[in-house]
Amino acid sequence: MSSLPAPGEPIAVVGMSCRLPGAPSPARLRRLLAEGREAVGP
Repeated sequence: MSSLPAPGEPIAVVGMSCRLPGAPSPARLRRLLAEGREAVGP
């Protein structure tokens, strides 16, 4: 079994996670960006 997909072979993203300032999940990150807010601070 190859660890890299063959050229042209489709790839599926089946999971996603993140922990960022102001966005502890991918859904919250999307909301933060959609609202035009920033989460940069000292």
